[in-house]
Amino acid sequence: MINEKRTFFFQNYSFSWDEISLVSRSVGKILVEDLKEDLRSSPYSLTIDNSTVAKKNITALKVKYLKERVDEEGFTKNVLQNKIIAIKYLKESSNAKTMLQIIDEKIFGLDEKIKSNLVGFVHDHASVLNGETNGLVALLRKSLDQKFMNLNDFCHSLNLAVDKSLDTLPEELMDFIYDIHNHFIRTQRIAYLNRLQIEKGFKVLSLKHYVKTRWLSL
Repeated sequence: MINEKRTFFFQNYSFSWDEISLVSRSVGKILVEDLKEDLRSSPYSLTIDNSTVAKKNITALKVKYLKERVDEEGFTKNVLQNKIIAIKYLKESSNAKTMLQIIDEKIFGLDEKIKSNLVGFVHDHASVLNGETNGLVALLRKSLDQKFMNLNDFCHSLNLAVDKSLDTLPEELMDFIYDIHNHFIRTQRIAYLNRLQIEKGFKVLSLKHYVKTRWLSL
């Protein structure tokens, strides 16, 4: 009965792909215009990250800025906006020049005022982004008239520090960590551990599953 109610609308109305596309473009234009107005009137930071999804190399651009809003009591306050502005396939090239072209197309090309409002650039430690000579940071500095804050994502920074610190640990200790976590992957062994703790009057605790590739998991 619930499923029938939920699908009632779709059972009685149908839309062509052209109609759906038209609505999508119309709403998209409104959202883009709103975002353009926000970025014209407020300083913002740009976060960029590259990833591989389903064997496709993509880049994502996200902006953060403050926007004034009036609450229910009539008070004006600044609310942090955190919006993905574009996701784009990188295809054959993912070098710094390609990344700058994407930023020019998706952000700077919207309005000259938007370009001048950039105050921060956030990224990981990838050389294509962080290189002081040929990286995206260097190209942005040449492209922009104003100065901006260049910020390496602190999660990446901490992860690199922790990763390097593991080299100082004895190999036997790391083998012990891997072995004990692999032992308690099975739910039956976790249940046995929990029962032992209860019988001995200890607080029931389970191991945080250690995955080598997970940031800061150690």
